Amino acid sequence: MKPIKLLHYIPEDLAESEDTYVALPGHHWCIPLAETTISKIADVIESCISPREPYEISIVGLKTSGPALMPVWLIGTERPDRLHEALLKTDLIFKTRVRQCYPASLSNNVDRNTNCSDVSMIKQVDVPCIGTSCGAIMDDRHTASLGAYIALSSLPRKICILTVPPTHLPLPQGTIISQPSIADREQQHLTEDDPNRVVLNVNAEQVAAIRQEQEKTFEFARVIASSTFPLKATTDTAGDRVAPTSTSIDETIISHSSCTWALAEVTRCTTIQTVSEKKRKMTPTFKTLKPTTVCDPEPEMIVSKQGRTTQRTIGTVNAVKSLYRLPRDGLGVRRRDYVVLSHPWGGVFGLPGDAGAIVMAHTPKEIGDNKQIREVGKPCGMVVAASTSQHMTYIQSLVDVTTDIENQGFGTVTIIKVNR
Repeated sequence: MKPIKLLHYIPEDLAESEDTYVALPGHHWCIPLAETTISKIADVIESCISPREPYEISIVGLKTSGPALMPVWLIGTERPDRLHEALLKTDLIFKTRVRQCYPASLSNNVDRNTNCSDVSMIKQVDVPCIGTSCGAIMDDRHTASLGAYIALSSLPRKICILTVPPTHLPLPQGTIISQPSIADREQQHLTEDDPNRVVLNVNAEQVAAIRQEQEKTFEFARVIASSTFPLKATTDTAGDRVAPTSTSIDETIISHSSCTWALAEVTRCTTIQTVSEKKRKMTPTFKTLKPTTVCDPEPEMIVSKQGRTTQRTIGTVNAVKSLYRLPRDGLGVRRRDYVVLSHPWGGVFGLPGDAGAIVMAHTPKEIGDNKQIREVGKPCGMVVAASTSQHMTYIQSLVDVTTDIENQGFGTVTIIKVNR
């Protein structure tokens, strides 16, 4: 009898494109074995690559001609040929596909040759909707999605936003968040007749003057704290004002979170006035979701998100958390998060520019036959990264993110749902 070949290498041209990967159901027989094996595979991979290199390990279902799903390991890293000998000696148990790809933050380098399908998502707006483009003012390469408007019990009079920072950039207190991101604004300059257009023959002084004008024009919020620059909040004697203060270097290292988030206070007057008024009136369009309605992602959960690039998309949560490391995560970091797959909904769940988008959980009844979302759903996660193969999008638990913010001393986090 011919032995079954478990290890397959997928070339860069993605010859596997005809295969359909499906989220494993929570009751699948392979899950206990997968949970005990995934860390062993990570040990093998890390013995072959440098301590800072990105990689990903997922086990998903491969759709076959029959009703059963075949479990398959998807392993991605740069130069996967380095793993061959070591993986051959590993008890993989299931079919394994090794690809030249890696997980990347979805705030990384939006393709400037591809415009957002909805131009309003990258325009300056008085009251930006969820999923609108935003980014750090000093960063002209990356963009993210406005994840949510939130209220903090420690800052009851303030309106804040929740998003994610670029993985390479610490965001200290006071960093200006622009809307749209500078990356998107400069993309518009390539197609618009704009007097401030940045061209190759301008000198450094002109560039600096243009950037200063953009800071004034496009400022939307200012960073209070972020996972890349942790702060501790302290309340003064008045009891209603918070002055976040930096931790010491040692404390920063210890308290650095496995979650990725950025918290910023809104400074755009039109946004503050409108959101504050609607929040106070508690109308159906602007309603506060109680903290207890924030939930964790769960296997087989139907989820949606509204992002800057792909806008509204639907997917299904895989039953086994993936193990992965992002390109700039640092020495020996291992993340464990759920991934979302697009089958059977079609398309891609997330692309660059969608980082920070809030993921909403739905019941099957909330999704119409034409794949239209009937109800808002419950917030359960936040988009943080995706495989460069585009099969999978990584989401972090919103419960973990809000807990991390609360542990920084900012009190209870309440999401203010602002519909478009």
